[in-house]
Amino acid sequence: MRARQILLVGLSSIFFILCAKKENTYIPQAIKEFTLVKKIDGEEAREFINRLHLNQVAPQNNEIAFYKSGHKEMTLYLTHYQSRSLAEEDWQRMVKKISPENSVFIGGEVIELDGRQVYRCYGMGQTHFVFVDQKVLIWFSTPTVGSDNWFRAYSSFLN
Repeated sequence: MRARQILLVGLSSIFFILCAKKENTYIPQAIKEFTLVKKIDGEEAREFINRLHLNQVAPQNNEIAFYKSGHKEMTLYLTHYQSRSLAEEDWQRMVKKISPENSVFIGGEVIELDGRQVYRCYGMGQTHFVFVDQKVLIWFSTPTVGSDNWFRAYSSFLN
């Protein structure tokens, strides 16, 4: 009986660790030479996104990670959904809204990059990558020079 209890506790612990690890795997401490300087989530992240859009657009479960390397900045915006299909639906809606004829972004196109379907566009002095990973919609903004390399480094981190 004692061995069974130990086994159950051990398996429960492993399950808990694996689940907790997956939830934290979207925000690395560094992406190449960029270092994480701030992370916000919950209501603070939701309010930040809504202020950015001057409108109530953010779903409930968001995280934002801010990175720096010297004077250069990089930002990850993450929205967590209940399913991959919901994340993909929002991705399609977002791509339509930010397409060049509808927004300040230019050069928008859906491409395959590092084995992922990604909407890449340019605006506000940065390159933006919008894509879905599992049940998470990710908007990744990077300095334009070197942007594909930073995207690949982040994509490798996700794998």
